[in-house]
Amino acid sequence: MTTQSFRVPLTLFTNVISVEPYANWSNPLNPNDPWIDFPYQWAVTVDVQSQTHSDPETPRPYSYNGLDVKIGDWLIFSTSSLAVEIISISSQTDSLLTFVVEDVSLNNILNDSSQSGIGIGRASDPGVYDCLIINLNSEGTPVFAVIPDYSVPINLIPDIVNRFAGFNYIQDYIYAHQTGHTFQVGDFIYLNPDGSYSASIATQYRSSQSIGTVSSINQPAIGDFTYRPVGRYVTNLPTLPGLPGDLLYISSTVPGGVTNTITSGTEIPVYIKISDTSAIFTSGTGGGGSANITQGEVAFGGAHGVLSGNTSLTFDPAATTLTIGNIQITGEYITTGSPGDNLILSANSANVQITTTLDLTDNRIVNLQDPVNPQDAATKSYVDAVASGLNVKLSAWVATTNDLDATFTTSVANGALTSNLYETLLVDGINPPVGARILVKNQVDPTQNGIYTVVQTGSVSESWILTRASDFNGIDLAGTVRSGDFVFIEQGNLYTGTGWVMNTPDPITINVSSIHWVQFSAAGVVLPGFGLTQSGLYFNVNAAAFIETTTALKTITGPDGQPIIELQLDPNSPLIFSNNTLSISSTIASTGLSYTTGSLSVNANQPQITGLGTISSGTWNATPISYQYGGTGLTSLGTPGQVLGTNLTQDGVIWINHSQITESDQPPTSPIPVNGDRWYNTTIAVLFTYISDDNGSHWIQLG
Repeated sequence: MTTQSFRVPLTLFTNVISVEPYANWSNPLNPNDPWIDFPYQWAVTVDVQSQTHSDPETPRPYSYNGLDVKIGDWLIFSTSSLAVEIISISSQTDSLLTFVVEDVSLNNILNDSSQSGIGIGRASDPGVYDCLIINLNSEGTPVFAVIPDYSVPINLIPDIVNRFAGFNYIQDYIYAHQTGHTFQVGDFIYLNPDGSYSASIATQYRSSQSIGTVSSINQPAIGDFTYRPVGRYVTNLPTLPGLPGDLLYISSTVPGGVTNTITSGTEIPVYIKISDTSAIFTSGTGGGGSANITQGEVAFGGAHGVLSGNTSLTFDPAATTLTIGNIQITGEYITTGSPGDNLILSANSANVQITTTLDLTDNRIVNLQDPVNPQDAATKSYVDAVASGLNVKLSAWVATTNDLDATFTTSVANGALTSNLYETLLVDGINPPVGARILVKNQVDPTQNGIYTVVQTGSVSESWILTRASDFNGIDLAGTVRSGDFVFIEQGNLYTGTGWVMNTPDPITINVSSIHWVQFSAAGVVLPGFGLTQSGLYFNVNAAAFIETTTALKTITGPDGQPIIELQLDPNSPLIFSNNTLSISSTIASTGLSYTTGSLSVNANQPQITGLGTISSGTWNATPISYQYGGTGLTSLGTPGQVLGTNLTQDGVIWINHSQITESDQPPTSPIPVNGDRWYNTTIAVLFTYISDDNGSHWIQLG
């Protein structure tokens, strides 16, 4: 079997069964965009006719079908000459596909002369295969297989070719995304080893490996951009060595191969690596040249010119010391020439490897990142977080203190907040810059809470914009959101040095689940409240700060003369406050009371009492009660035969010569009463005496 680079172009006739809106356009940078909320992505289901050819080396020899369709191919509507890119495939068989397509950069909508905002063609009539699926070549130009006469409108192919000539996605508008970038159209950019992009500047060595210039920004979403390569952009290459942004050279050891290292000094740069299978052609000039050392000078040949007679490079044969700038190599020691300077080991796009035991001689490893792989070293903060059950996120600049007055959308980074007013972003007293992380925790709609990145800081003429951070957007594994997520706050008037944990129960669906944050730690931050002042670790009570001073306000002061307690005394109060002493005034004494040296006592004699209520208990020891007040006037017990009353008479004789007293509710009959007997009627509490004379026998009431 032979292998050849030429392949028959994919051109599949399809019947579009259904077209349903999938996502609507949003433009946070321009709220007046007339196409906001118009669909620009659709879910499409198509029936595919197989394409026959004579190439035996295709995945299914001699034919293409629905299984050959891939992301990046294009769906063409022949009746309207509209092209949309396939951006994802949800189901795929040889004859039936369901995928999502996009009107890239709103090309269809913006070119619509009717201004209808329609960016896609309509579904096909039943049984009519009037749409095509094609792909682009390495130049970004659409390619078609031989199409039977009259099977498509005569103007279709030139219309589609012209559409991609005007907006070439491979040679002029290579797509990229980087959250928080600040690129402007026309900026030169280069690739970092981690795959991120940076604006070129002469002081960075990779600027000499600039890959292109920015051709558009923030389209269709914030963080998106495109660039025009400095050379031809090539894809489908064999696996390339090195890291993104590396210069690749013609190998000096493998014929026809490329390498990312220089060994002989004669290697010629031919590529700037973009991905494992794509790169940008360089000019092929500026090779390694020859490296030469002659007596009295050191010379380096290469693309960056020649350093000759470099006095920063010296060798002392007596001390066997090689000095390169500020670095000295002596025996087994590599040191810096200036005390206190760091020794920096930095491999070019690779790791610094230590092939034996690393002995730190009782020193610490500092400034580590948190571990990612199983054999990575762990930081103390990571270990502490694991021990406490936390998932530590990158720290945030500030945390919100109240609801942000902003409009929330989900079409950008799975969540974006755009201020409703033109203003500079201010959070907890801080103006965070572009790229700063913000903990948003106080939204009225808690589904909007989370960790955000500042995309635009805002001003008097534009809104500020926040998008969900890449590690808290729920889009992929790196953006996973789960209970126990923890973030530390670096700045702010109120929340500086605090730590917050998200306690929403798993599972969490971003933009659906309510996201709640609670303070987990304060990093030793304790703030004084009203009436308190702080001095270092000590708090002092400042009562005077909140007690209004009046003429009746009395103060207790401490040894330093500062108020400890202040009392508000009533003007008529009998209390006296003097020399930090609270006492009772002598004026408190009144009728029947006396005051002597702080003691209040009751007088023994109370001549002022002129009335009493009912006396229900106690013993009478006072002056005898006179007759007019119901008393007897006696001061001692009576003697037998003594007259106690004068209204009970018989011929002037009072019969009280008997001492028997009976207490009952009825007159006694046994023994037979005799003159002088007494009976106390317990029912009415009255005393009677018994008298028997010529008028008969009677019980006579006494008193």
